[in-house]
Amino acid sequence: MGFDSEEQAIRAVGEAVGLRTIDLAATKIDLALLQDFPIKLIHRHGIFPICLEEDSLVVATSDAFDLHALDAVSAAVGLSVAPVLAIPDELARLIKSHLGVGAETVDGLIAQDEGRQEAVEVLDEIEWDQSEASEMAQQASVVRLVNEILTEAVETRASDIHLEAQATGMKIRYRIDGVLQKQPMPSAMNRFQAAIVSRLKIMAKLNIAEKRVPQDGRIKLKVSGREVDIRVSIIPMAHGEGIVMRVLDKDRMQFSLRGLGMDEDTYQRFGRMIKLPHGIVLVTGPTGSGKTTTLYSALSEIKSEDTKIITTEDPIEYQLDGINQIQVHPKVGLTFTTSLRSILRHDPDVVLVGEIRDLETADFLELQEELKGRLIGAMSYPAFLAVAGFIVTTVLVVFFVPKFATLFTRLEQQGGGLPAATIALLWISDTLGHYGIFLAAGITGMVLWARRAARSKRGRMFVDRWKLKIPLAGKVFHGYAVSRFCRVLGTMLRNGVPLLGALRISSDSTGNAVLAQAIRRSGENISSGESLSRPLADCGLIPRPVMAMISVAEESNNLEEVLINIADGIDRKNARQLDIMVRLVEPILLLIMGGIIMFVLVALLLPVFEMSASMG
Repeated sequence: MGFDSEEQAIRAVGEAVGLRTIDLAATKIDLALLQDFPIKLIHRHGIFPICLEEDSLVVATSDAFDLHALDAVSAAVGLSVAPVLAIPDELARLIKSHLGVGAETVDGLIAQDEGRQEAVEVLDEIEWDQSEASEMAQQASVVRLVNEILTEAVETRASDIHLEAQATGMKIRYRIDGVLQKQPMPSAMNRFQAAIVSRLKIMAKLNIAEKRVPQDGRIKLKVSGREVDIRVSIIPMAHGEGIVMRVLDKDRMQFSLRGLGMDEDTYQRFGRMIKLPHGIVLVTGPTGSGKTTTLYSALSEIKSEDTKIITTEDPIEYQLDGINQIQVHPKVGLTFTTSLRSILRHDPDVVLVGEIRDLETADFLELQEELKGRLIGAMSYPAFLAVAGFIVTTVLVVFFVPKFATLFTRLEQQGGGLPAATIALLWISDTLGHYGIFLAAGITGMVLWARRAARSKRGRMFVDRWKLKIPLAGKVFHGYAVSRFCRVLGTMLRNGVPLLGALRISSDSTGNAVLAQAIRRSGENISSGESLSRPLADCGLIPRPVMAMISVAEESNNLEEVLINIADGIDRKNARQLDIMVRLVEPILLLIMGGIIMFVLVALLLPVFEMSASMG
């Protein structure tokens, strides 16, 4: 901006915001102020106390817009703060000269917090051995540093703490309001990096000697009388072990849909949705986006004495009154799947599943997407051939044929008749030339109307019924729908979902309105006491071999496994049919395109041949 030095730039900023600039080298500094001044604020915000003027504390800073730092100083010392601007390099040298960069810096950081550390209590009993790493982790300075990191995170309402091992040393970042914020720290703390990691491992009951594999644990604390859970995840990295800690402040959390920040329309729609008697609400998002908070708020909104709510979670992040919560223990066989089976026998009104880890469901979704991708990929080349053939034919008829029209007219005037093919071609060319735009507009309008009509219930029924009757492709569409029905129904039954509920969910998963309607009607007969196979057979849309296997599976009480196997078999059959269809469609399209182009060429050349023959 045209400044000759950093000092000129600082002075210009000071004049613009109304702050005076000082020369730290020529200013007398009251070092006695450091005794009662929070040293951590000096390192965190790059500020330094200068002197007292009347009832205000003069503080040097290099950032005129860091109002948060000034508020923090004012709250800490109980005085109003008068900021003055200083050159950043001079301020850094001042801090280094009076606070140093060695162990005394860390000692100063932790000495002021000795009284406060009494408010930090580890609720679980800490165990340690006689190893060197364990003894280093129990040093008073390390304990206080770790407690300071955790306490600061709680006080700043951080959701996550990131301790990252870098080539230059340890870096600490807090995620506050969804945004990672780097925390300034003295370089001397790098000497304590290994001890800090060991201390956190001991607190989380992890193996301090294991540094090659990831580890997960939990720390239970009381900070200033507030119970806090901290989930610890440690992973080995290039320059050491990286740690991420999720901070769960139970006393701070207020689970309320109103407090989530939804706009009124979203709040009303979501509120109506969670109060419906049946259905599934799937909440997704990245780490720290508020999935658990949203789900817990929804449960708090609908819980009552006449509603039984059961959750299965890993871990239980917050304990909620009036809600039955299950902690998953995979090592003893209590997984999400097994717990869900038992939950459904306890007659719940609402079930919350903390995570979706069902490998069968994931494999199923991957398989269906792969089949859909193969179908689209297989039809892309034939579709390209069809479009290319249409474009070539249109260009020939609209732009190339009219050039022969004059010649054909003269021939006709001379008494020579034109072949029927030539007359037909000329009529098509003339019609497209004069009315092609209107025809294109009409076709486009019909397509748009058809798409809109297909969104209605009757329109979708018509389209899905037509899809099942398409030669070759209809079998693939039908097999795809039946496969999805069998796989989803088998998965639901395997996880303990009652038959009628599983039938309703699986019917909606078919992707075909005709088949879904038939399955729902079958469900009405099942509710009146019939078996599954007979009503499905009566609908006429399930292949007979499939119905035979379902009937046998019901008698052998092995319906879930058989349904999954049926789906696998249908998918394999669909893949074979898809390959056959592609091999048939491509030559058929080539024949059609070749026939059209041959017709155009013959229609153009026949009059020429006849004229040549008559002249000869």
